[in-house]
Amino acid sequence: MNELYQVLDGLHLNVDFHNEKRLIDDGLLESLDIVMLVDELALSDVTDYWNFSITPLTYDERFFYDVTHTRNAAANLVLARIAGDESVGLPDAFGAYCRQGESTDAAQLKKAAGESAYLQNGSATVPILLYHHLDPDQPENETTLHPDTFERQMRLLKEQGYTPISFDELIAFVEQGTPLPEKPVMITFDDGYTSNAVYAYPVLRELGFHASIFAIGCSIGHDRYYKDTQYSLTPHFGQDEITEMLRSGLISIGSHTYDMHQWPPYETVKPARENMLPLPGESETEYIDAVRNDAAREAETFAAFGIPAPDVLAFPEGAHTTLTDVVLRECGYKVTLTTDESRVNTVVVGLPQTLIDLGRMTVLPGMTDEQLLQYLNERAN
Repeated sequence: MNELYQVLDGLHLNVDFHNEKRLIDDGLLESLDIVMLVDELALSDVTDYWNFSITPLTYDERFFYDVTHTRNAAANLVLARIAGDESVGLPDAFGAYCRQGESTDAAQLKKAAGESAYLQNGSATVPILLYHHLDPDQPENETTLHPDTFERQMRLLKEQGYTPISFDELIAFVEQGTPLPEKPVMITFDDGYTSNAVYAYPVLRELGFHASIFAIGCSIGHDRYYKDTQYSLTPHFGQDEITEMLRSGLISIGSHTYDMHQWPPYETVKPARENMLPLPGESETEYIDAVRNDAAREAETFAAFGIPAPDVLAFPEGAHTTLTDVVLRECGYKVTLTTDESRVNTVVVGLPQTLIDLGRMTVLPGMTDEQLLQYLNERAN
């Protein structure tokens, strides 16, 4: 302890460290002081302590809610480990208790992290596929595929042993540890086109596959015109299709916002809100209100069509900010989806933050079966 006191006395000459007990709470030691203290001492030589320098968790924003809240989120995880709070899901190797005189070699801690049961049983990697419109009469493009292409790919998943799961299953895994199948995959559609019900749903029903459709609330039931205009649009499904698909138990409907996926040429109010990014010149308060109001209108619309309240949202164009995630969490959303196909979706039992900003791959024309399987295999368990 004499060595410890010598270092402390050198940091602050006017503090009597021998008699002070609440060094951090009373502001006597700041974060820089602690860094200098650790640098001067081999802590294991003078005391027992917790080491959080090696952990299977990273500072990926999905683990810590959003980048602006990383410090608080990490602190909560640290406190839960120290207090032994079993209500907080933590990997076994998050934090190592080091006793005085014991080796704290980083390699040993890394080995412990690598052997953690968390890495084998407490996480899952789930690839997510993204489709939009199916049409047998239009050339295939970035948002339109032939129904035969879709059916061939679904049968390929079946042959290769993949099991499409629902977002309810994914949430149950993270919140309750409910096991997932060996090769989980997720099938999603954006926008809510009638073609999803006409061409995709029969294939999914035959194969017993789960899928999720993310509907634009203001477009539900519009099969001819864009909103209240005379501009034509690709038909979106309405009450009859919704009722049949939901009754099957295979299809869930999530949010693609109520009206934050506008088509600028058809909008009278400028600038149009094409996605969930703040508009130019929009204040933070105005933006928060806009997201909250849109979420409320989406919930009202879903209720009117007999759709369960949404807790999963796909960002239009994948665009959003960390603030978007914060506000949506306050609105009751548990899962958010991007269009980032490079992201590996590792979800962790007990960490709902890992359900934020999941990546998806848009299935494009010309994609071969080999390319599809390569993507899935690289992102599967």
